[in-house]
Amino acid sequence: MASLILPLLGGALIGLSASLLLLFNARIAGISGIAGGLFGSVSGERGWRLAFLAGLVGGGLLLRFIWPGALGAPD
Repeated sequence: MASLILPLLGGALIGLSASLLLLFNARIAGISGIAGGLFGSVSGERGWRLAFLAGLVGGGLLLRFIWPGALGAPD
């Protein structure tokens, strides 16, 4: 049963974060666009982009620390 709940929970969290980004920033959560926008000249955009990408990396690292086998066996 847990093998069904965890992917469902992960998908729900991704959907929630994408919805919140659209609601509060009027932006669509496309990773390549967010990362590419770090190098653009639009002022005031860099902070939330860095926070979003740091959350992606930090979430993966936290998961790896808490549950090492969740992301696959290390090589």
